[in-house]
Amino acid sequence: MPQISKVRIVNFSYNDGSRFIPDELYDLSSPEDGEALNSLFNLNNGGGKTVLVQLLMQPVHPKAMAGGRRIEEYFSRPGDHSYIVLEWDTDGSREKLLTGISIAASTSNSNDENQRGNNIKYYTFKTVYDGESPYGIASLDLSFSDRGKYVPASFDYVREKAKSSRGVLEYYSSDDSVRWSAVLAEYGILRSEWETVIEVLNKDEGGLNQYFDEAKTSDRLISKFFIPAIEQKLKSAAASKTDDTLETMLLNYAKKITVKESAIKERDTNRKLLADLAGISEMSGELFNINDKLTSLVKDAFGFRNAVSDKRTSAESEKSKTSEEISKLEEQIVHIDHEEKSKSYYIAAENADKIKSELEHAKKRLEKSETELKKKKHDEELLQCSNLNRQKNESDNKVTALREQIEAKENDSDEAQRIAGLKYSVLVLAEEKVSELDESIADKKAEYDEKNKTLEKCRNFKKQAEEIRDAAKDKYNSVKSQFEISKKNTDSRLENLGIDIIRGYDGSYSEEEINAEKKSKEKEKTDFEKRISNINKRVVENEERMRFIPEEKAKIMLASGKTKTERVNAETEADFYDDLYAKLIKVCEKHSLMSDAVFSDTLKIVIRKETEETRVMISKLTQEKHTLEGRLEASENGCVHILPDIMKYVVSTGVNCSTGEEYLCSLSESGSLSDESANAILDRYPELAYSLLFDNEKELNKLLYAGNTEWLPASVPLFTMDQMNQILSGDLAAKAFLAVCDRSYFADREGYRSRISEEIEETESRISLYVNRLPDLKEEAELADKFDFASEWREEQNKLISELVQKEKEFDDRLSELEKENCDLSEENKNLKADIEKASKDISDLNMWFTLFAELRRMLDDEAELYGKLGEARADMKSSEDKYYKACDDLEEQNKLIAALEGGISALNSEFKRIQNILEKVKNAKETEIVEGDMDSLWSQYQTLLASMHDDIAGLKSRLEEEINRKTEAEEQLKA
Repeated sequence: MPQISKVRIVNFSYNDGSRFIPDELYDLSSPEDGEALNSLFNLNNGGGKTVLVQLLMQPVHPKAMAGGRRIEEYFSRPGDHSYIVLEWDTDGSREKLLTGISIAASTSNSNDENQRGNNIKYYTFKTVYDGESPYGIASLDLSFSDRGKYVPASFDYVREKAKSSRGVLEYYSSDDSVRWSAVLAEYGILRSEWETVIEVLNKDEGGLNQYFDEAKTSDRLISKFFIPAIEQKLKSAAASKTDDTLETMLLNYAKKITVKESAIKERDTNRKLLADLAGISEMSGELFNINDKLTSLVKDAFGFRNAVSDKRTSAESEKSKTSEEISKLEEQIVHIDHEEKSKSYYIAAENADKIKSELEHAKKRLEKSETELKKKKHDEELLQCSNLNRQKNESDNKVTALREQIEAKENDSDEAQRIAGLKYSVLVLAEEKVSELDESIADKKAEYDEKNKTLEKCRNFKKQAEEIRDAAKDKYNSVKSQFEISKKNTDSRLENLGIDIIRGYDGSYSEEEINAEKKSKEKEKTDFEKRISNINKRVVENEERMRFIPEEKAKIMLASGKTKTERVNAETEADFYDDLYAKLIKVCEKHSLMSDAVFSDTLKIVIRKETEETRVMISKLTQEKHTLEGRLEASENGCVHILPDIMKYVVSTGVNCSTGEEYLCSLSESGSLSDESANAILDRYPELAYSLLFDNEKELNKLLYAGNTEWLPASVPLFTMDQMNQILSGDLAAKAFLAVCDRSYFADREGYRSRISEEIEETESRISLYVNRLPDLKEEAELADKFDFASEWREEQNKLISELVQKEKEFDDRLSELEKENCDLSEENKNLKADIEKASKDISDLNMWFTLFAELRRMLDDEAELYGKLGEARADMKSSEDKYYKACDDLEEQNKLIAALEGGISALNSEFKRIQNILEKVKNAKETEIVEGDMDSLWSQYQTLLASMHDDIAGLKSRLEEEINRKTEAEEQLKA
């Protein structure tokens, strides 16, 4: 079986997500020569030992369980996926075998699957390579880093890669599990071993002890380990066409025992290694704790690195922008450098010092001028303040004088007293006029309200009349529309019925013309019905005859089929007879018999006798060959073994003995010997398990002097209980117990093997001859058993076949006649049914005509009814229109009256507003003597005098306002 040299696990989490394997490669090979080593994984409790074993089983045995857990439990979310890849050192070759599996979570459509938990999907893959390969275990890109973030390859990555590898990398879907097992078996990786041993050992925690607890007795040991292993060995040998004998397997095992010393040394080295490993167990535990902390820190570092990566990306973007700006500035600097090197730059540089000196002198003069300017501005402001204060005092005196003049002008003059009298008189007369206008406006409004109510009634009456008129008009239009539609439908129906008549002067159709059309159609229908009845009678007669024809044909066909079957059977038997007879004639010639021996038992007896003799010789020669092969293998290897023939012989001599295996098992089961001690004894004396154990020397000598030693093909370990005690105590030297041998083997070993080899070749040649003869004899016997015919059988069979052929011809002729008659009747019925179908269609058309004619009658009645309703609707519409027009006239008359009232009220309101304006202007008049005259003339005098006085006062007020503004302006400037 190949050995695992490397393991790779990608994107797998366990322990409820607290442990995560991103992408780990475990190298189990020797650094010197690259050969796979036996490796030990030392993990704390809960460190993932069972998980690791279960993962290693997946590429060979998908969905294997371990620790009572299904692999589906590790894939909790749809889309979770992992890769498990194994690299093997193949047997007898430098090539590496790579096997792997891609597993992902999946949701099953089956309720049963969902009830059991998560479901998975998977595919397996393999490749073979020698040296470097793009598909090697470390070369496959099953994960990568994207800006510092870990990203696993997709679930289908290897499958897609396999499709483009041109067969170098192969993949197998989950439906190809049987083919996958067969492919692995070609390399010696047997899935059955993983199912029955590895999976069972790891099915539960502590499964190793439970597994071997079931094999403490020899019977259970044999049934649990030896028999399945032997069966597997036999199947494997049968498949590869190699030697499958149990003796060969034990001899090969004995070969391995010869190199046991190196295994013992390796065991001692391993024990020493385990002792050293026990000393560093604590350190290992601490390392795992540190590893857990490191894993946590790595996760934090990954997060920090991602954040830094984002920040770096942003900084790089800013850096890029800054670099662009710097580039632009550098270009400008270069441009400036070029300009500085130009002639104008050198000319300007010569005047630079001169200009700087003049600039400094100008700055000093400017500072001096600014200081003097500030001083002059201060003096100017003092003079301005003094001038403004003087102007303010002058304006204040002028304002006081002007106010005194205006007051005297308004109150103390004769003109002012006249204006006051006129103002008071206008006030009194305006108040009287306002009272009169209030009463007039109130009367007009009362009349307007009364007329407005009447107007509203007229409007409502008009609206109702309009609604009645519109309803009547709609009804008339609706009835008219229905009447026109009815007329169109009636005309259309008449056209569809094929009735060609014209409406009368009153717009209706003639009843006599319509009834005449109906009677004509009724006569046509009666004629069609009579014709159909006559045709149906003829169809029934034909169908009656056609019903009997199939029965007659069936009887003839049955008889013909029976005759044909008899004829075919007869011909088949004749052919079988001819073929078998020809073969048996050759067999008779082979065995020197006459041809008539085929009709008796002579040939069968001869063949049976020769077959039995051949089988006896094959069995005898095969037994001799097996015995010779066992002796040859024993002589070549010098291995100890016990053949079944040996045990049969020992039992036949009556000697009391047992095997070393039975004795050791009995000691282990009774507790007298521990398993460790038994294993140590077998390590030193491996032949003990295949030895014979005697109670004492007497029993041993009894066997040796039995007189028949041909049963012993090679050396066999024979020893007594005393020697067994020495073995248990460790005093017996190794191989000191080989006591019996084949003398000719030790006298001339090479000649002994040569003679046996020649005998084996000769025996095989003879066996081959007899074996090749058996199939021919078997075939001849089968042919002889099949031939049980009489000598005159063939002549009688020819006569029977001729009679059956003639009978078949007569049946075929009669069938042809019936077929022709049936075709003629069928054609006639087809034509008759076509006539019936045509007549039926005509009747159906007439029935449809009568149905439509009945609807025409109803439509004419509806048309007459709508004509009457149309007259009534026309009269209602005329009446409603007259009422509507009268309501419109009444409403128009009321609108004219309302308009006249509105004009009068508007004039009174205008006069009232004019008087109110006058009253508003004189309402502050002081009581004085009333001047005679009407209000309008007094108001005109008042306005004239007031305007004259206002002109004088306005001049004074204008001067007063100017002085006040001048004073205010001087105060504001002074304040500033």
